[in-house]
Amino acid sequence: MPAAVNGMKECSKCGETKEVSEYYKHIRVKDGYQSSCKKCCNVSAKVNSWERERKYLQNMAAGIYEIRCTATDVAYVGQSKQPKKRWTVHKSGLRRGKHENLALQSDYNKYGLDAFEFNVISEYPSHTTSKILLEAEAIEILKRVRAKQEIYNNAIPQDDGKTFIDVDYTEEEFAKIVENSIKLDMTMTEFVCKAIRDFNLSHLPQNNSEINEKGEER
Repeated sequence: MPAAVNGMKECSKCGETKEVSEYYKHIRVKDGYQSSCKKCCNVSAKVNSWERERKYLQNMAAGIYEIRCTATDVAYVGQSKQPKKRWTVHKSGLRRGKHENLALQSDYNKYGLDAFEFNVISEYPSHTTSKILLEAEAIEILKRVRAKQEIYNNAIPQDDGKTFIDVDYTEEEFAKIVENSIKLDMTMTEFVCKAIRDFNLSHLPQNNSEINEKGEER
């Protein structure tokens, strides 16, 4: 590590020799200056900051969220792989008066941001696919519609029984459904239907001799 000589010092990163004024001071270094010049230190700091942000976003849980107006008890339901970041986008649109949901924008204009609260309703692994999150969002919307709760969402999914909204699972079972759905690139409903179909097929008689004349299994 080159030490400062006659007010000059060689940067350990870029290799350039610069005046010591181009270095940050460091009391633990013998000559009193960091080994890298200010320019290199600043570049390194930015790279580290970007890397921390990237890792933070990668590890952030995906989820279903709501934006609730406490003045009216009306909520907007959404999904995102980065819910908290998505909330920042919502707030930006509302502040600029350009939110795509006109009813939500109207109440924001009337009551202000303090009248709104953001809640993550359910979390999913960070690598959850969009199709799973969209289905989970649809299920949450349908639950509220069935309960006759007022919501801001304009697009209401069709309640046609094609989602497993009425089936109860333990947390452990649900986690397995989500993980297997991700692996097979299916919606949760598609995976559950496949699991049921596979189970039924596995329990069919293996040959005709196992069925009697009445069509019953022996």
